Amino acid sequence: MRSAKRKDAEYSEIWVDCSIFHNRRLTFSQALVLFLKEEKKLSLADIARLLSRDQRTIWTQYATATQKLGPSFYRYPETQIRLPLSRLCGRETSILEAAVLHLKGEGLRNKEIAEALGRNERTIGSLLVRIRKRGEAQ
Repeated sequence: MRSAKRKDAEYSEIWVDCSIFHNRRLTFSQALVLFLKEEKKLSLADIARLLSRDQRTIWTQYATATQKLGPSFYRYPETQIRLPLSRLCGRETSILEAAVLHLKGEGLRNKEIAEALGRNERTIGSLLVRIRKRGEAQ
């Protein structure tokens, strides 16, 4: 147990460049799992534990991502905007929602967030409205 906690502490210091989310063929979770497996060389079990997801879900995300992309993992040019992995790991929000909330908290405008994540500015605005409504409902 102690070594798992030590590993988690090491992994929580991983920074994720927003450019990994630019491939529109992948969902945010598929892009993140693929990045952690291929670029950071983490095992699927470690990824599942870090993201608080079932190992079978992570395996499915990875298999689907590699099937969609084929043998190559294309990296878009890196951006200046990075996200701490620890902010993307919660179960309260999706990975996209967590990324948007973190970037908004850093003071970025919707347009800048959209560019960083390779999405439309209206998508970001709609997502923030949905998060706000969900917060009011609770």
